Amino acid sequence: MLTIVAEVCTYPGQHHRDAVLALFKEVTPAVLAEPGCFGYASMIDSPTGADFQSVNANSVIMIEQWQDIAALQAHRAAPHMMTFHQQAKKHITDIKVRILESVL
Repeated sequence: MLTIVAEVCTYPGQHHRDAVLALFKEVTPAVLAEPGCFGYASMIDSPTGADFQSVNANSVIMIEQWQDIAALQAHRAAPHMMTFHQQAKKHITDIKVRILESVL
């Protein structure tokens, strides 16, 4: 099983992040129904005031779990994801993807 941590960096301004979050909310049911998907969640920083915390108001963090790389690649090519990216690209400056696996 693979765990994906993707940081979706948006243009500055609350409306850009809100637009991306709305698009993720819309596409999430279709993603969760994909073969090999075991989790797909949108998250944002929670400003707690902790002195060790880094907060970025211009990003959305996606935490995903996929059966394997084939399922992840099929997800990226799914029609609903193509539509998502087409609609979201005007709000996004960068996407940084980490593909992780458990070692214990």
